[in-house]
Amino acid sequence: MLYLDADIICNNDLDRLQNIHFNNNEIAAVVTEKDEKWWQKRASELEVENISQGYFNAGFLSINLNRWAEEDISTQAMRLLKNNALKNKFSFLDKNVLSMLASK
Repeated sequence: MLYLDADIICNNDLDRLQNIHFNNNEIAAVVTEKDEKWWQKRASELEVENISQGYFNAGFLSINLNRWAEEDISTQAMRLLKNNALKNKFSFLDKNVLSMLASK
């Protein structure tokens, strides 16, 4: 499934996205261009231990629905959003939560 935020403009054919190989991943996403120091600080604030995946743009996702369901990503995301210790640290809800889940 392709998820695009309402403010995304597509300038080219999307057919190439059909050839994405997910391997064992739930999503394919574009990693945000941030320096490693910035992401390390952000990961520390969000209590993320593994920063290897980086921080990605949650407004443009190609989603492997089978893996998403197997890993129960929706439930995990809602659990993080309800976490009182973390919810005041979220600057961008979907981007923060999905980046945190990808870093597990």
